Amino acid sequence: MIYKTAYEQRNVTRDFAGKAGLGNSITLVGVTAANAKTGADATSAIIAGAAVINTADSGPCGGPAVGYTVLGGSPGDLYRITTKVTTSAGESLEDDLLLQIYSQTFEEFQQAVADRIQDHAHKLSQEARDACIREAITGRYSAARPVKLIVDIAGDGVTYDWPINNANFPGWVMNYSIVEKVEYPKGQQEPVYLWPDDWMLYDNGDNSLSFRMTGSAVTGGAVPESGETMRITYTTPHAEDGSDVPAQDFYGVANLAASLASTRLAAIYMQLGDSQFGGDAIEYKDRSARYRALAADLFKAFEAIFGLDQEQTQPAASHHAEWRVDNEAGGKRLIH
Repeated sequence: MIYKTAYEQRNVTRDFAGKAGLGNSITLVGVTAANAKTGADATSAIIAGAAVINTADSGPCGGPAVGYTVLGGSPGDLYRITTKVTTSAGESLEDDLLLQIYSQTFEEFQQAVADRIQDHAHKLSQEARDACIREAITGRYSAARPVKLIVDIAGDGVTYDWPINNANFPGWVMNYSIVEKVEYPKGQQEPVYLWPDDWMLYDNGDNSLSFRMTGSAVTGGAVPESGETMRITYTTPHAEDGSDVPAQDFYGVANLAASLASTRLAAIYMQLGDSQFGGDAIEYKDRSARYRALAADLFKAFEAIFGLDQEQTQPAASHHAEWRVDNEAGGKRLIH
Protein backbone atom coordinates (compact mmCIF):
# COMPACT_ATOMS: atom_id res chain seq x y z
CA MET A 1 0.00 0.00 0.00
CA ILE A 2 1.26 3.49 -0.79
CA TYR A 3 0.38 6.24 1.62
CA LYS A 4 0.04 9.71 0.18
CA THR A 5 0.39 11.89 3.25
CA ALA A 6 3.45 13.13 5.04
CA TYR A 7 2.53 11.65 8.40
CA GLU A 8 0.65 8.38 8.37
CA GLN A 9 -0.44 5.83 10.95
CA ARG A 10 -0.25 2.16 10.17
CA ASN A 11 -2.34 -0.36 12.13
CA VAL A 12 0.15 -3.20 12.22
CA THR A 13 -2.15 -5.39 14.28
CA ARG A 14 -4.77 -5.29 11.54
CA ASP A 15 -2.12 -6.36 9.04
CA PHE A 16 -0.82 -9.25 11.10
CA ALA A 17 -3.97 -10.34 12.93
CA GLY A 18 -4.88 -12.78 10.17
CA LYS A 19 -1.52 -14.45 10.46
CA ALA A 20 -1.13 -14.41 14.22
CA GLY A 21 -4.73 -15.01 15.28
CA LEU A 22 -6.86 -12.53 17.20
CA GLY A 23 -6.17 -14.18 20.53
CA ASN A 24 -2.41 -13.72 20.36
CA SER A 25 -0.35 -10.79 21.51
CA ILE A 26 1.84 -9.07 18.93
CA THR A 27 4.95 -7.19 19.97
CA LEU A 28 6.85 -4.83 17.72
CA VAL A 29 10.44 -6.00 17.36
CA GLY A 30 11.88 -3.40 15.01
CA VAL A 31 11.28 -1.08 12.09
CA THR A 32 13.78 -0.46 9.32
CA ALA A 33 13.47 1.78 6.29
CA ALA A 34 15.14 2.01 2.91
CA ASN A 35 14.61 4.48 0.10
CA ALA A 36 12.51 2.53 -2.38
CA LYS A 37 13.87 4.51 -5.32
CA THR A 38 17.54 3.84 -4.64
CA GLY A 39 17.47 0.87 -2.30
CA ALA A 40 19.75 2.74 0.11
CA ASP A 41 19.08 2.83 3.82
CA ALA A 42 17.19 5.90 4.93
CA THR A 43 19.57 8.45 6.36
CA SER A 44 17.49 11.65 6.37
CA ALA A 45 14.38 9.91 7.65
CA ILE A 46 13.80 8.37 11.04
CA ILE A 47 10.94 5.91 11.35
CA ALA A 48 9.48 5.86 14.85
CA GLY A 49 7.19 3.08 16.03
CA ALA A 50 5.41 1.99 19.20
CA ALA A 51 4.70 -1.39 20.74
CA VAL A 52 1.55 -3.27 19.82
CA ILE A 53 -0.51 -4.83 22.60
CA ASN A 54 -3.08 -7.63 22.55
CA THR A 55 -4.85 -7.96 19.21
CA ALA A 56 -8.09 -8.96 20.89
CA ASP A 57 -8.39 -5.81 22.99
CA SER A 58 -9.95 -3.57 20.33
CA GLY A 59 -12.37 -5.89 18.59
CA PRO A 60 -12.18 -6.63 14.86
CA CYS A 61 -9.56 -3.97 14.21
CA GLY A 62 -7.31 -5.72 16.67
CA GLY A 63 -5.36 -3.63 19.14
CA PRO A 64 -4.05 -0.08 19.05
CA ALA A 65 -2.50 1.33 15.90
CA VAL A 66 1.21 1.86 15.58
CA GLY A 67 2.07 5.33 14.36
CA TYR A 68 5.04 5.83 12.06
CA THR A 69 6.42 9.31 11.60
CA VAL A 70 8.95 10.35 8.98
CA LEU A 71 11.27 12.99 10.38
CA GLY A 72 13.09 14.66 7.51
CA GLY A 73 12.95 13.66 3.88
CA SER A 74 11.48 15.63 1.01
CA PRO A 75 8.18 15.53 -0.91
CA GLY A 76 8.32 12.70 -3.42
CA ASP A 77 10.66 10.51 -1.33
CA LEU A 78 9.41 6.95 -1.23
CA TYR A 79 10.41 4.64 1.62
CA ARG A 80 9.96 0.91 1.98
CA ILE A 81 9.43 0.11 5.65
CA THR A 82 9.95 -3.40 6.94
CA THR A 83 8.10 -4.22 10.16
CA LYS A 84 9.06 -7.22 12.29
CA VAL A 85 6.85 -8.54 15.07
CA THR A 86 6.65 -11.61 17.29
CA THR A 87 3.52 -13.32 18.57
CA SER A 88 2.85 -14.79 21.99
CA ALA A 89 3.41 -18.15 20.37
CA GLY A 90 6.96 -17.10 19.52
CA GLU A 91 6.35 -16.82 15.78
CA SER A 92 8.26 -14.09 13.94
CA LEU A 93 6.36 -12.20 11.22
CA GLU A 94 7.42 -9.57 8.71
CA ASP A 95 5.54 -7.23 6.39
CA ASP A 96 6.33 -4.22 4.22
CA LEU A 97 4.62 -0.98 3.48
CA LEU A 98 5.47 1.92 1.21
CA LEU A 99 5.27 5.43 2.55
CA GLN A 100 5.58 8.38 0.20
CA ILE A 101 6.12 11.86 1.57
CA TYR A 102 3.73 14.38 0.11
CA SER A 103 3.57 18.09 0.76
CA GLN A 104 1.18 19.73 3.19
CA THR A 105 -0.56 21.18 0.14
CA PHE A 106 -1.61 17.68 -0.94
CA GLU A 107 -3.31 17.12 2.40
CA GLU A 108 -5.15 20.41 1.90
CA PHE A 109 -6.30 19.19 -1.53
CA GLN A 110 -7.52 15.96 0.07
CA GLN A 111 -9.64 17.92 2.51
CA ALA A 112 -10.92 20.31 -0.18
CA VAL A 113 -12.03 17.41 -2.39
CA ALA A 114 -13.72 15.65 0.54
CA ASP A 115 -15.61 18.84 1.39
CA ARG A 116 -16.85 19.18 -2.19
CA ILE A 117 -17.97 15.63 -2.95
CA GLN A 118 -19.43 14.83 0.50
CA ASP A 119 -18.90 11.10 0.01
CA HIS A 120 -19.81 10.10 3.57
CA ALA A 121 -20.49 6.52 2.48
CA HIS A 122 -16.87 6.29 1.29
CA LYS A 123 -17.85 4.70 -2.00
CA LEU A 124 -14.72 6.26 -3.50
CA SER A 125 -11.55 5.11 -1.78
CA GLN A 126 -8.94 7.58 -0.56
CA GLU A 127 -6.52 6.12 -3.07
CA ALA A 128 -8.98 6.87 -5.90
CA ARG A 129 -9.52 10.41 -4.59
CA ASP A 130 -5.77 10.95 -4.48
CA ALA A 131 -5.50 9.73 -8.06
CA CYS A 132 -8.05 12.38 -9.08
CA ILE A 133 -5.97 15.07 -7.38
CA ARG A 134 -2.80 13.98 -9.15
CA GLU A 135 -4.64 13.74 -12.48
CA ALA A 136 -6.03 17.25 -12.04
CA ILE A 137 -2.65 18.76 -11.14
CA THR A 138 -0.49 17.08 -13.77
CA GLY A 139 -3.19 16.96 -16.44
CA ARG A 140 -5.54 19.75 -17.39
CA TYR A 141 -4.27 22.25 -14.84
CA SER A 142 -0.68 21.81 -16.00
CA ALA A 143 -1.89 22.18 -19.59
CA ALA A 144 -3.62 25.45 -18.74
CA ARG A 145 -0.94 26.84 -16.41
CA PRO A 146 2.36 24.99 -16.90
CA VAL A 147 5.40 25.70 -14.79
CA LYS A 148 7.81 27.93 -16.68
CA LEU A 149 11.49 27.37 -16.00
CA ILE A 150 14.52 29.31 -17.17
CA VAL A 151 18.01 28.04 -17.83
CA ASP A 152 21.00 30.22 -18.67
CA ILE A 153 23.72 28.79 -20.91
CA ALA A 154 27.10 30.49 -21.07
CA GLY A 155 28.59 30.70 -24.55
CA ASP A 156 32.15 29.59 -25.32
CA GLY A 157 32.30 30.36 -29.04
CA VAL A 158 32.42 26.63 -29.88
CA THR A 159 29.48 24.68 -28.44
CA TYR A 160 26.21 24.73 -30.37
CA ASP A 161 24.48 21.59 -29.00
CA TRP A 162 23.44 20.75 -25.43
CA PRO A 163 21.83 17.44 -24.32
CA ILE A 164 18.42 17.86 -22.76
CA ASN A 165 18.93 16.19 -19.42
CA ASN A 166 18.38 16.99 -15.78
CA ALA A 167 21.69 18.80 -15.55
CA ASN A 168 21.08 21.17 -18.47
CA PHE A 169 17.25 21.37 -18.35
CA PRO A 170 16.05 20.46 -14.83
CA GLY A 171 12.51 19.09 -14.71
CA TRP A 172 12.20 18.58 -18.48
CA VAL A 173 9.53 15.97 -19.31
CA MET A 174 9.74 14.11 -22.61
CA ASN A 175 6.69 14.54 -24.86
CA TYR A 176 5.42 17.36 -22.65
CA SER A 177 7.97 20.13 -22.17
CA ILE A 178 8.18 22.83 -24.82
CA VAL A 179 10.76 25.56 -25.42
CA GLU A 180 8.83 28.83 -25.34
CA LYS A 181 11.52 31.33 -26.22
CA VAL A 182 15.26 31.79 -26.55
CA GLU A 183 16.83 35.11 -25.57
CA TYR A 184 20.30 35.90 -26.91
CA PRO A 185 22.29 37.69 -25.83
CA LYS A 186 20.69 37.80 -22.43
CA GLY A 187 20.36 41.06 -20.56
CA GLN A 188 19.65 43.60 -23.30
CA GLN A 189 17.42 46.53 -22.31
CA GLU A 190 15.10 45.48 -25.10
CA PRO A 191 15.14 41.65 -24.94
CA VAL A 192 16.34 40.00 -28.14
CA TYR A 193 14.59 36.75 -29.01
CA LEU A 194 15.84 34.35 -31.66
CA TRP A 195 13.66 33.14 -34.51
CA PRO A 196 12.39 29.54 -34.21
CA ASP A 197 14.51 28.56 -37.23
CA ASP A 198 17.66 29.63 -35.37
CA TRP A 199 17.36 26.67 -32.99
CA MET A 200 15.75 23.24 -32.83
CA LEU A 201 15.16 20.22 -30.60
CA TYR A 202 17.34 17.59 -32.21
CA ASP A 203 16.30 13.93 -31.97
CA ASN A 204 19.38 11.92 -31.06
CA GLY A 205 17.74 8.66 -32.13
CA ASP A 206 18.02 7.06 -28.69
CA ASN A 207 14.88 8.48 -27.08
CA SER A 208 16.74 11.62 -26.11
CA LEU A 209 16.83 15.19 -27.36
CA SER A 210 19.38 17.96 -27.63
CA PHE A 211 18.90 21.69 -27.89
CA ARG A 212 20.81 22.75 -31.00
CA MET A 213 21.59 26.14 -32.51
CA THR A 214 21.00 26.09 -36.28
CA GLY A 215 20.87 29.71 -37.39
CA SER A 216 23.44 31.95 -39.02
CA ALA A 217 25.92 34.24 -37.35
CA VAL A 218 24.05 37.19 -38.87
CA THR A 219 20.95 36.50 -36.75
CA GLY A 220 22.93 35.45 -33.68
CA GLY A 221 21.74 31.86 -33.90
CA ALA A 222 24.96 30.05 -34.75
CA VAL A 223 27.19 29.64 -31.69
CA PRO A 224 26.88 31.67 -28.48
CA GLU A 225 30.02 33.73 -28.14
CA SER A 226 32.34 33.57 -25.17
CA GLY A 227 31.24 36.08 -22.55
CA GLU A 228 27.62 36.02 -23.77
CA THR A 229 24.72 34.14 -22.17
CA MET A 230 21.72 32.51 -23.80
CA ARG A 231 18.50 32.30 -21.77
CA ILE A 232 16.01 29.52 -22.60
CA THR A 233 12.45 29.46 -21.23
CA TYR A 234 10.65 26.09 -21.24
CA THR A 235 7.65 24.44 -19.60
CA THR A 236 7.14 21.50 -17.24
CA PRO A 237 4.05 20.05 -15.53
CA HIS A 238 3.36 20.81 -11.89
CA ALA A 239 4.53 18.44 -9.18
CA GLU A 240 1.83 15.83 -8.57
CA ASP A 241 1.77 16.56 -4.83
CA GLY A 242 0.69 20.15 -5.51
CA SER A 243 3.67 21.65 -3.70
CA ASP A 244 4.25 24.21 -6.48
CA VAL A 245 0.60 25.19 -7.07
CA PRO A 246 0.26 28.94 -6.34
CA ALA A 247 -2.21 29.88 -3.62
CA GLN A 248 -4.38 31.77 -6.12
CA ASP A 249 -4.83 28.56 -8.16
CA PHE A 250 -5.68 26.29 -5.22
CA TYR A 251 -9.48 26.47 -5.37
CA GLY A 252 -9.56 26.06 -9.14
CA VAL A 253 -7.47 22.89 -8.96
CA ALA A 254 -9.56 21.61 -6.04
CA ASN A 255 -12.70 22.11 -8.14
CA LEU A 256 -11.15 20.19 -11.03
CA ALA A 257 -10.04 17.30 -8.79
CA ALA A 258 -13.48 17.16 -7.15
CA SER A 259 -15.09 17.13 -10.60
CA LEU A 260 -13.02 14.10 -11.56
CA ALA A 261 -13.91 12.41 -8.26
CA SER A 262 -17.61 13.16 -8.78
CA THR A 263 -17.47 11.59 -12.23
CA ARG A 264 -16.05 8.41 -10.69
CA LEU A 265 -18.74 8.41 -8.03
CA ALA A 266 -21.42 8.77 -10.70
CA ALA A 267 -20.03 5.68 -12.44
CA ILE A 268 -19.98 3.73 -9.17
CA TYR A 269 -23.60 4.54 -8.35
CA MET A 270 -24.69 3.83 -11.91
CA GLN A 271 -23.15 0.38 -11.65
CA LEU A 272 -24.87 -0.21 -8.32
CA GLY A 273 -28.15 0.92 -9.81
CA ASP A 274 -27.81 -1.50 -12.70
CA SER A 275 -27.29 -4.41 -10.32
CA GLN A 276 -30.15 -3.59 -7.96
CA PHE A 277 -33.91 -3.79 -8.28
CA GLY A 278 -36.82 -1.69 -7.10
CA GLY A 279 -36.29 1.31 -4.85
CA ASP A 280 -32.56 0.75 -4.40
CA ALA A 281 -31.94 0.89 -8.13
CA ILE A 282 -33.86 4.14 -8.45
CA GLU A 283 -32.04 5.67 -5.48
CA TYR A 284 -28.59 4.71 -6.79
CA LYS A 285 -29.35 6.03 -10.28
CA ASP A 286 -30.60 9.27 -8.75
CA ARG A 287 -27.31 9.63 -6.86
CA SER A 288 -25.43 8.90 -10.05
CA ALA A 289 -27.29 11.71 -11.83
CA ARG A 290 -26.61 14.09 -8.96
CA TYR A 291 -22.89 13.35 -9.03
CA ARG A 292 -22.81 13.85 -12.80
CA ALA A 293 -24.45 17.24 -12.31
CA LEU A 294 -22.02 18.08 -9.51
CA ALA A 295 -19.08 17.08 -11.72
CA ALA A 296 -20.31 19.43 -14.46
CA ASP A 297 -20.81 22.31 -12.00
CA LEU A 298 -17.37 21.85 -10.46
CA PHE A 299 -15.76 21.72 -13.89
CA LYS A 300 -17.49 24.97 -14.87
CA ALA A 301 -16.16 26.51 -11.66
CA PHE A 302 -12.64 25.37 -12.59
CA GLU A 303 -12.98 26.91 -16.06
CA ALA A 304 -14.37 30.15 -14.64
CA ILE A 305 -11.43 30.59 -12.26
CA PHE A 306 -8.89 30.08 -15.04
CA GLY A 307 -10.79 31.95 -17.71
CA LEU A 308 -11.15 28.94 -19.98
CA ASP A 309 -13.81 28.78 -22.68
CA GLN A 310 -15.87 25.65 -22.14
CA GLU A 311 -16.87 25.56 -25.79
CA GLN A 312 -13.30 25.39 -27.06
CA THR A 313 -10.75 22.62 -26.90
CA GLN A 314 -8.11 23.01 -24.24
CA PRO A 315 -5.00 24.60 -25.78
CA ALA A 316 -1.61 22.96 -25.72
CA ALA A 317 0.55 23.32 -22.62
CA SER A 318 2.35 26.24 -24.23
CA HIS A 319 3.38 27.71 -27.50
CA HIS A 320 6.09 30.04 -28.65
CA ALA A 321 6.26 32.92 -31.05
CA GLU A 322 9.54 34.76 -31.42
CA TRP A 323 10.00 37.85 -33.57
CA ARG A 324 13.10 39.45 -34.96
CA VAL A 325 13.78 42.76 -33.30
CA ASP A 326 15.31 44.18 -36.50
CA ASN A 327 13.81 44.40 -39.96
CA GLU A 328 15.51 44.29 -43.33
CA ALA A 329 15.90 48.06 -43.32
CA GLY A 330 17.77 47.92 -40.03
CA GLY A 331 15.00 49.50 -37.95
CA LYS A 332 13.45 48.07 -34.80
CA ARG A 333 10.16 46.23 -34.70
CA LEU A 334 7.53 47.04 -32.10
CA ILE A 335 7.19 43.90 -29.98
CA HIS A 336 4.20 43.04 -27.82
